[in-house]
Amino acid sequence: MNLHPPSAQSVRVIPVMDIMGGAVVAGRGGRRDEYAPVTSAYLASPDPFHFVERFSSLFGLTTFYVADLDAIMGKGGNEAVITSLVKRTSCDFIVDGGYAHIRDAPGMERFAPVFSTESFAGWDDEGDLSDAYISLDMKGTSLVSAIDDLTTQRALSRGRDKGCRRFILLRLDAVGEKKFDSRFLINTAKGEEWFYGGGVSSDRDMAWLQDAGYTGVFVSTALRDGTLCIEKYV
Repeated sequence: MNLHPPSAQSVRVIPVMDIMGGAVVAGRGGRRDEYAPVTSAYLASPDPFHFVERFSSLFGLTTFYVADLDAIMGKGGNEAVITSLVKRTSCDFIVDGGYAHIRDAPGMERFAPVFSTESFAGWDDEGDLSDAYISLDMKGTSLVSAIDDLTTQRALSRGRDKGCRRFILLRLDAVGEKKFDSRFLINTAKGEEWFYGGGVSSDRDMAWLQDAGYTGVFVSTALRDGTLCIEKYV
């Protein structure tokens, strides 16, 4: 057994913006009642446009992951804020807007919807998911799902049947905690793109993900506090 992962090479960092009440907030292990506006030496405010402007200019980052927490929790949403980000910048956005059905996701250029198991109930919807992402939302080894009896394998199978080839493994309980654990990784598949989010904070974490076949990593806390050398992974 190889106990020491190889050096990370080309895993790509994608900055995370959790938006609540129009502001970027800091995640804490999925305990959303504890989320508060982000602070960082890089930022003058938690304004989403300022966030994108700063990290794109500082590090050349051009793709951002956005979670509309208000929409995910069924407490309104930040669709106007997200639409403004798309229109005011030249960046690409991967967006979890709490979409329950395929028809709920808006169609815009430089915008890719995420259908997360926490919110998505439209597994029987007509439609193609080849331009979308499916997020497997996990707490520990349990799948967080909007419908009963959905398993990780069923979500993958049904997503693949609809043409999806981009998948996210999101460990909600590790968000903001810097507690990456390679034992929770899901095996990737050839011909697919796999992304990971939750607790990544070091080159060692990135190396594990590189070795496991992941091509992208969603990073928030380690980006904002400078723990991870972002320049290596752009």
